[in-house]
Amino acid sequence: MKIHKIILKDYQQFKDLEIDLTYPTGHAKAGQPLDKVCFIGQSGTGKTTLLRLVKWFVTWNPIVTQDINVEDVPGAEVTIYANHDRMSGSRKIQNQQSDISLEWAEIVDSHLRKNRSALINLPAEEATMSRQEMDNILAMSSFYQNGVFDSRSGMLQSYFQGLRSGWYLDFTYQKFEQVTSDVLNELKQYQISELIQTEKVAAVALNSDSKMAEIEASRLRFEEWAKANPNPIEKIHQVTAPILETIGVRIKTKIDHEVLNNLGTIQIQTLSGTDVPYANWSTGTKQVVETAVPLVH
Repeated sequence: MKIHKIILKDYQQFKDLEIDLTYPTGHAKAGQPLDKVCFIGQSGTGKTTLLRLVKWFVTWNPIVTQDINVEDVPGAEVTIYANHDRMSGSRKIQNQQSDISLEWAEIVDSHLRKNRSALINLPAEEATMSRQEMDNILAMSSFYQNGVFDSRSGMLQSYFQGLRSGWYLDFTYQKFEQVTSDVLNELKQYQISELIQTEKVAAVALNSDSKMAEIEASRLRFEEWAKANPNPIEKIHQVTAPILETIGVRIKTKIDHEVLNNLGTIQIQTLSGTDVPYANWSTGTKQVVETAVPLVH
């Protein structure tokens, strides 16, 4: 899914703005949505506002920040157009009402859930809401107000449930450090399980009474386990490799005695395989790794 046009009228600092996010006439992809978009501007010109509206477009959350309900902005008109496969659709606010067709809403929701772990808000927008606070809101939210279905409460509840289940990340609500901690704990549990599986194979192979068929069967069981349980560190490696390898290092993906002493942590090594102690990591390396860890959750 790619957004190809944003129209804003009397919304915050925007009075009458139309942003065309398609390739220009004469380009080989003329009229198609841009593959990459970068908003550049001085502080206060509306870059974050645009990104918040994109978040509102791709989620059921009617709140673009913890203080603003998009539909409550009087006189505002906001329309965002997007393409998905061969279909186009839009979501619009006018006269304080949010308008989106049921068919297009289902496509947007399906796309978000299919592309799990989509980052829909900037890590720089530090969260102030703990998991417990999020759970409290979920407990208090009701689909009905005075016997009438309240779509806003329903959408917000659905949105928070999506956050809690890991469908996507939103650092307005989720603490960056908490997500990082969850990823590293997941990595530690995987490493422990991998050690257990490896020891099972070794026990069969080292048993003098084991036959070749038994050793091979044990090896195949380990391979089946590995296929069913992808190593979290591999995904972190894939995300960081394009950057880290340009400076001669990469994420360490194999378990050895050094990893055994530091289960649940990220290790790096040079491209030739020499371990790099954390104390020797450059500031840039730390930033790349520490930013990538929660994004691959």
